Amino acid sequence: MEGTVTDVSDASYCLSQETVETEEEHLSQDRDLDAKDIAGSKTYLVYESSLLRLMRKCYVCRQIVVLKTSTRGTLLVVQGSCPDGHKLCWEFQPMVKGIASGNLALSAAILFCGLTYTKVANRAMLLNMPIFSESTFHRLQKEYLYPVVHTAYVQQQRTVTEFLRGKPLQLSGDGRCDSPGHSAKYCTYSLMDSVTDLILDYSLVQVTEQWGDGDGLFDKCAHGTLSCEEIRAKLWQYFSYMGMQARTELAIIDHNHNTDREQAVTAAGQLRYKLEYSKRTKKWVVKAIAEHKQHDYLLDMMSSSLDYMAGMRILLT
Repeated sequence: MEGTVTDVSDASYCLSQETVETEEEHLSQDRDLDAKDIAGSKTYLVYESSLLRLMRKCYVCRQIVVLKTSTRGTLLVVQGSCPDGHKLCWEFQPMVKGIASGNLALSAAILFCGLTYTKVANRAMLLNMPIFSESTFHRLQKEYLYPVVHTAYVQQQRTVTEFLRGKPLQLSGDGRCDSPGHSAKYCTYSLMDSVTDLILDYSLVQVTEQWGDGDGLFDKCAHGTLSCEEIRAKLWQYFSYMGMQARTELAIIDHNHNTDREQAVTAAGQLRYKLEYSKRTKKWVVKAIAEHKQHDYLLDMMSSSLDYMAGMRILLT
């Protein structure tokens, strides 16, 4: 936790007693907000200097307040006191079981959107925006996010199974022996119905000493030993097995959720198409452009993550 003390002088604004009591009531209610209310609440990028201007006078005696700010990850806490001893304490995020909801929400956004902590943390650094540590991110993933992702995947697979029950299937499978950065750490094999384009199942295997390239198995890379500088230049990103499993299941959830999209149309109502080069036929082909993907299910998963952190069962629709 970091803290700074700010003497907010030359003030012209203060909160009335009635306003403060109302806001304090809202603050206490925030602690018991429904997860959907928290997940659906708008989030803003607010500068500290602008925020502190709202608190620079005591709401009781109108004297200048000395404010102290501290952070816990993305959570901002403001405490203050005036010369007459009146106190102010404000937490700018709803708390769930002692954890700032914004810390879990940002962790969920990183995972659900296929991002990495490093890239988000670098952007936060450029904005001078406090963020939780990488170890906290991994802990929140493991304790609260991975279970929600797996539950959503299992529930969707049950729906897919019921939808395809009794129907003839045309199954096709494909394996990919790499992870982001082409590190060949995992092999993911998925099975899809070619008629509906729905993915029925997958298998994730961690590659250890051998892997295949389609023509045979090899026990070492074709290139020579890489220096430390070359390894860093590759920017390889390794995930744990649970992390790779969650990201694979998220990809399947997204794919199956958007297989029945209609063809996109122009403002004039004409169907949209695109030219795409086929590596297999070595020719350009015309393909229909589908409507934009829908990601409404992610909001449900965000709400479920907050519910799960509060000790509730994971309930997804």
